[in-house]
Amino acid sequence: MPDLSMMSAMTEQFLSYLVAIILFALAFGIINTMLMAVLERRKEIGMLMALGMNRKKIRRMITWETLFLTAIGSVAGLCINQLLVWYFGTYGLDLSSYSEGFASFGFEAVMYPEISGMFYIQIVGLVIITALVSAIFPIRRAVRMNPADVLRTE
Repeated sequence: MPDLSMMSAMTEQFLSYLVAIILFALAFGIINTMLMAVLERRKEIGMLMALGMNRKKIRRMITWETLFLTAIGSVAGLCINQLLVWYFGTYGLDLSSYSEGFASFGFEAVMYPEISGMFYIQIVGLVIITALVSAIFPIRRAVRMNPADVLRTE
C-alpha cells in the first residue's frame, strides 16, 4: 500500500520535527532555570571564587547541578510516560469518532500504543545533550563574574 507507506514516512518526519521543537523549548527552560540559579547565587559564587575556587570547579558545579536536575526530570517524565503507555496499551485509546477515516486505511478505532526501549534511550540521550548545551550560557555567565564586584554590590 503506497499511500500507507507515504503516510508512515510523513508521520515519522513530522514526529522528528515535533521532538526538535520540544527539545528547543526544553533548552530555553533549562537556560532560564540555570541562569536564575546562577543569578540568585551571585554572592555565593563570588564568595567561593574569592576564597580560591577556580573557574573550572565553578563550571563543574553548575554542570553537575544541571545534570542532576535533568536526571530527576527525566526519571519523573519517563515514569509518567510508562504509566500512560501501560494504561492505554492495556485498555486502549478509543478514537471511535475518527473510525471512518481509520477504516479507510485498515486501522481499528481503538489503538493500543507501545514504545520500544530504544526510543526511551534516544530521548534521554537527546535530553542530556540538550541540557549540557543549554548550560553553557549560564556557566559562562557565572565564571565571568568578578568576585570583588559581586561582593561589593547589594
